[in-house]
Amino acid sequence: MKDNTIVFVPGSKALRSIEAYTEKICENLFINDTYFGNILMCLTELNELFNENGIRNEVELSYQTDFTDLIINANIIESEDYIRLKTNKDLSQNDVHYHIIETLSDGVQILDDGIILEFNISALHKSIYESRLKHIKIYFNKMVGVNHES
Repeated sequence: MKDNTIVFVPGSKALRSIEAYTEKICENLFINDTYFGNILMCLTELNELFNENGIRNEVELSYQTDFTDLIINANIIESEDYIRLKTNKDLSQNDVHYHIIETLSDGVQILDDGIILEFNISALHKSIYESRLKHIKIYFNKMVGVNHES
């Protein structure tokens, strides 16, 4: 198993693993508490979506990032329950778990072998960059005796 991956069986026993996985992602990528909450809620709701639809197969979560987008893949071993879930035409309109995931993420894709969640994290890194740049400018302006207005 890779460092950016966990495997769980949907249900209440998976919640602690999902929370620890979310913490690991956010620590590794310096993601703030707001996005931590969104990612955790999405993964928790995904777990509930799978659990309520009878998916008992192992789910593998993995993530990739280019520091602009965070992509979380939930890969599922093909099962009749997942086939029924992904072909459910009412899923996007009537399922509260799907609606929460769609609202808190920047994109959801339902594929043959799982679900992809997308989060745009570029704004987080841009604000960190701008804050650091501001502090550096203030510091160097003080060093050369220039007054800096915030």
